[in-house]
Formats: sequence, structure tokens, C-alpha cells
Amino acid sequence: MTAHHKTLISLVDFSETTEPLIAFCADWCRTLRAHSIPADLWMLHHLTTQTPVIADEQTRKELLRTKRDDAERQLYTLAQSIADLDPRYFITEGNFTQTLNDLIAQTPASLVSLGLKSSGALKRLFIGSKASEIIDHCQTPVIALPTNLSRFSIETLFISANRHYPINLLSLNKLLAFIGNSLKRLYFFTIIDASNPIAAADTYLFELSETYRHNYLVGRFLLKSENFVQDLNTLLYDKQQELLVLQRGSRLLSDTLFRKSFINDVLYSGSIPLAVLP
Repeated sequence: MTAHHKTLISLVDFSETTEPLIAFCADWCRTLRAHSIPADLWMLHHLTTQTPVIADEQTRKELLRTKRDDAERQLYTLAQSIADLDPRYFITEGNFTQTLNDLIAQTPASLVSLGLKSSGALKRLFIGSKASEIIDHCQTPVIALPTNLSRFSIETLFISANRHYPINLLSLNKLLAFIGNSLKRLYFFTIIDASNPIAAADTYLFELSETYRHNYLVGRFLLKSENFVQDLNTLLYDKQQELLVLQRGSRLLSDTLFRKSFINDVLYSGSIPLAVLP
């Protein structure tokens, strides 16, 4: 594939998030193609191998074969619904993140997309988030979309940036290239507390803004708040056309656990469309 050929890898779990996710990504691919940018859609499903503890080996194989056959049928049906894109689909039974990164290695100009749904506090505590696990290990930007999005119309990015943990500009530029001509505005922001020097934080945002000023309308601002998810929901007032961009491993403050907790809170809210840069 050429450097300009782009691939969207959508993670499919056949939950309520799957249909809107595939519709969104299909619309995204069609938009890129309409601007003469070759774009493909791949679908990846992780086949869980959980079987009854008392089952013998033959029973386990039969259960797994049944699950695979069912997944094949569902993926085929999804592919037929967007047959104009001639999508490819894959099923993995082993290490999911390793398989995902192997696919990414085959298509360097790729993004990963997944669906979001809100999770209760007990589920967060005892089960965790597959989305968070994928984001922690994925080697390309990950787009996470709420279920109310099914059409691609991104015009504005709100990009969280902290001078202590600089933005991965190569990954950001990769994301910008994927969005293409529809993108109009970039807003860089930092969430600070009383211990942050405002001048230094603003200087970093100014430098970032200047980097992209010739191609987009740009802006910058500082947020002083402890209720991040609520403020971000208010900030992104039109979530049909806006995308929050976060840098993995560089959330907001110096405490690693706090930064990880922040991104998890956004994921678990299930309401904010976001991209996470590696």
C-alpha cells in the first residue's frame, strides 16, 4: 500500500456499539474516497474462549467452533451492509492486542476505532475496560465513539496538551491527515491547578497553535477545574462534529495513576467522542 492509502480498523464485539461504529467508519471511508484518498475498512473481532470448567477437550473445541461460525456469519452480514467498500474482516482467538498491532504493522497509515458505552461504578471496579486496555497498548491513534454517532462529520478537535508531557506530533499529524478536508478548527487546552505556572502552560499552547495556524483556525485556553468529565461535556457542546484528543501517558498531572484515572473516566462516561494518541 502507498503512504497515502489509509485503513480504518474497527473493533467489533456485536454489542449495541457495533452498528453505529461501523456506520460511522464506513461514512468516514467514503468521505476520504470522495476526496480521492484511498481508504479501506477492516473489522476485527476477538473470539473469547471461555468455556465451562468441567467441559472436556472435545466439548471445548465444539463450543469454540460454534462461536467462530457465529462470528463469521455476523461479520459477513456486517460486510454485506457496506459492500460498496469491500471491507475485510478478521477473527482472533489469541492475544488480542498483539493481533491488533500485527494488523497495524501491515498498514502503517491506520487508525483503530471502537465503540463506547457508559459503565457503572461496580463494573469499572471489578471488570475494567477493554477500551482502556486497547488504548494502553495500541501502536496507532485510537478513536472511541459513543453510540449516538453514526455519521462522520468531524470539524473541530479539542486537544489536551501539557508541557510536561509533550504531544506526539507525528501521531497528531497522522490523525489530522485521516480527518482530511473536513477539519476546520483546532483548540489546544491545558487543565491546571493552583501549583501550575500559568505563563509557562500558555506559552506551550501558543507554540502548538502557531505550528498549525496556517492550515486551521486555532485557539488555546486554560481550564481550572477538578470535575474534568463534566467540564469536557460542557466544552464539547456539539459532539456530532467535535473530537476530544488526549495523549496516552500524559494526561494532566505528574501523578501516573491520576492521569490514567482521568482517561478512564472519559472512557467510562461513554458520551464524549475522543481520540487517544500513542
